[in-house]
Amino acid sequence: MTSQIRRSGPAPPASQGAEDDATLIRASQLEPERFAGLFRRHAPVLQRYVTRRLGPDAAQDVVAETFMMAFRQRGQYDLSRADARPWLYGIATNLIGRAAGAPGRGTVPGAGCAARRAP
Repeated sequence: MTSQIRRSGPAPPASQGAEDDATLIRASQLEPERFAGLFRRHAPVLQRYVTRRLGPDAAQDVVAETFMMAFRQRGQYDLSRADARPWLYGIATNLIGRAAGAPGRGTVPGAGCAARRAP
């Protein structure tokens, strides 16, 4: 998945003939595979956003979970909003908060281990 994310660039904006995000989400209700267009369009930038906050290992998991959650919640998406980026960033930001609070995440590697081992 990482190689696919890195190779993919953002899709052209709707003004250049591409479907907007709301159209893709609406279409994915009947044709779930259409949601992949949203992934191709936004995964690269979300990957960079999450990587800056959690590092590359955790970022891959968070980006995957972001799109899984978005797919499951696509029926609740406000189709009057053509751009799904704010929605996706919101999901990713919530997941970053959870990941950063999880044991071993969002901290300096090894921090806290010495304290637990100390007598």
